[in-house]
Amino acid sequence: MQDRWLGVPVYVIGFFSLSMEPIFGLLIPLWALKLEVSVPLVGLIVGGSGFLPAILSIPMGGVADRIGARSLLLWAGAGTALCTALYPFWENPWGLFVLHVIVGLLMALVWISSQAYVAKAGTDEMRPWLMGHFSSATTLGAFAGPLVMGYLLDAWGFTVAFFGASLWVLMVTLMASLLPEAGKRSPLAWSDLRPRLRDFQQAAFLCTIPAILFVILCTFLRLSVFAIRSSYYPVYLRGVDFSAFTIGFLSAISNFVSSFSALAIAPLTRRIEQARLLLLGLALASVSLALTPAFNTFVPLLILTALSGAGIGATLPLLLSILANATGSEVRGLAVGLRTGTNRLSFAVVPIFLGFITQQAGLAAGFYLIGFLQVVMVGGLFLYVGAFLLNYRERM
Repeated sequence: MQDRWLGVPVYVIGFFSLSMEPIFGLLIPLWALKLEVSVPLVGLIVGGSGFLPAILSIPMGGVADRIGARSLLLWAGAGTALCTALYPFWENPWGLFVLHVIVGLLMALVWISSQAYVAKAGTDEMRPWLMGHFSSATTLGAFAGPLVMGYLLDAWGFTVAFFGASLWVLMVTLMASLLPEAGKRSPLAWSDLRPRLRDFQQAAFLCTIPAILFVILCTFLRLSVFAIRSSYYPVYLRGVDFSAFTIGFLSAISNFVSSFSALAIAPLTRRIEQARLLLLGLALASVSLALTPAFNTFVPLLILTALSGAGIGATLPLLLSILANATGSEVRGLAVGLRTGTNRLSFAVVPIFLGFITQQAGLAAGFYLIGFLQVVMVGGLFLYVGAFLLNYRERM
């Protein structure tokens, strides 16, 4: 990205794009509870947003490479805004599930195309700086989004909150319209939108690269933290009588802290290997979230959510940097699609799994068990890094 003024709409897109995740993580579980949906079904509805992206993110990453990330961003942003405005009118739990499945795919397309645009627009020299600031913008948006929507929900109800979320994501389309296309693109044709076997074959080949496999495994772990925060975390807080604004505030604090930990990554990578730094952040985020049910008052929960936010905020620029360094520009959209597909698989599986545990043993047990499994996975990844680091050190 050679003209610095282009950074403004890119950062605004970062601000309004990923922030839809915590916004829906606040609104959807609380809307489901208002509709008196059972706790396990809440997990299915939230997890439903990951079904289609888990399957289609790889070919959609290929689409971003072929037709241009900006074009995909324009259409996906507009579609997400339209569908978000429909939520207050879908009071049937299974209708809500279907709508959230569709919106989940559209949100994934927004995130794929925004990441692919930044990866293509930045040069190798400025990529850590660009990724760090883009990541910081996403986490600042994730701070503001749930705070604003929590206020709208408490003050005016679900209809106004969902309409506010619709206008929020519409800003992505507006900002994307101000950007030029990054990289090469071909004229849009219907064949470009169809999944291609070659995309899956290329994605499978990418997974044979140790650095890419490491990113995929860390991505699954990272999104398992987000999946819990977007499903049963609000359910637990509602159960101990926290208001929607307070729940949104705790989510906002996590993302606010994340924005600063993302900016601190560049100097830390001069002292610590990116891979190990990434795993330390994941461990901090996982343990802090798992301890949530041990407390039911504001201050300790505020401290835990801040610690979790610090850990998770450090991970995104590291993931994007490792991924970009391990791939050529011609397949970065596909690589982002692969990572996003893993995101959505985690987002689909973890809430359903946690819902099953909750039904059998209670919500607290579910938090503790998921946290234990996350820590075990981090330990395994530390061993993986130790075994393979010398083979891809320059890429990490």
